Amino acid sequence: MKQLHLTETNDGDPDFIVWTGDNVAHDPHKMAEESVEATLAITDYIKEHYPETIVFPIHGNHEFAPMNLQDLTFEDRETRVAIDKISDVWRDWLTEESYEMFRNKSFYDMRASEHPLANIDFGDKVKDVRVLALNLQSCYHYNFFLFSEMGGELGELEWLEETLRQME
Repeated sequence: MKQLHLTETNDGDPDFIVWTGDNVAHDPHKMAEESVEATLAITDYIKEHYPETIVFPIHGNHEFAPMNLQDLTFEDRETRVAIDKISDVWRDWLTEESYEMFRNKSFYDMRASEHPLANIDFGDKVKDVRVLALNLQSCYHYNFFLFSEMGGELGELEWLEETLRQME
């Protein structure tokens, strides 16, 4: 697991966590359930040990099985089940809009100050910060689901370009 603590408060708890996925062993023979269960277990751990901490999560390319393979049309049952389970446990870390976007496209954006656990102090510190949580599977050349159209299924690159233009 990547390092989770980016900043710490006086009591040792992080102010926020940026969680970038790739939680499971990079084992090409693991089952889909193992990948999702690892993400769910880490989610439970964070919620238990850091219940008031703001978390900005996104999955990596190994949350799916076989690894590196995510059907971005969501027609593959295992992809749909994985995203549904992950989005459900991350729901209280996402705004309603970012939750729906993640559930439907497996990427999202939101203003950091609008995080469901954000208090006024945190909101003031991050008032101009926008979190862009990208699904990099949409351009991953080992993802054979993309052979027909590199990343076009989700329109993520166009969305990213437009979002960055608006932020500018």
